[in-house]
Amino acid sequence: MPAERRFHITQLVNEGREELAQLQGVRSGTTVEVGSTLLEHLRRSAELLGQALVHTAVAAWLEEAAAWSGLTAQELAG
Repeated sequence: MPAERRFHITQLVNEGREELAQLQGVRSGTTVEVGSTLLEHLRRSAELLGQALVHTAVAAWLEEAAAWSGLTAQELAG
């Protein structure tokens, strides 16, 4: 997997972790405000981790297809 792709995936995972870490400090405000903030951070974290999963799956598929076809992953990616 190219270093650029690994870096991008790592960035997405780290951003997702940061979103989850911010949940620890959410304790003040009305129940609705706290609940809304928690849900927003969870949604964003899930979105980032989902993107990382998709990028990882695509990279794995490209490497498998490259091995099968005799081309490089970069050639397949276009």
